[in-house]
Amino acid sequence: MADQQTPEDELKTEFEKLGGNLRSLIQGAWASEQRKRASQEVQRGLNEVGTALSNAAENISQDPAAQRLREGVDELAERVRSGELAEQARTDLVKILQDVNQRLNELVDQLEASLEQGKSDGDD
Repeated sequence: MADQQTPEDELKTEFEKLGGNLRSLIQGAWASEQRKRASQEVQRGLNEVGTALSNAAENISQDPAAQRLREGVDELAERVRSGELAEQARTDLVKILQDVNQRLNELVDQLEASLEQGKSDGDD
């Protein structure tokens, strides 16, 4: 009898397993060679776009709008080189995961409250 879990404990255990599985999945995906190759391809593509836009901006007359465009392209290329965009993506992912975990916790609390209410209604 000591081995039996309450429905609340079973639910909690399953959510803990879900969290562990999600964590493993995300870690595996983040560390995968496919993700790394895709990231490198995106970075190369952005570098090429930045270079092409820089070249086009240099060919445009010294118009103030063209100078602003060139500065923006240079800034984008620097952000790509510095890893700032990757860091922003990581930060955004953390925020999303925190939100998902908070919502899951709220659902667990609601379910536990509902189960507890059902138990007390059944005790009457």
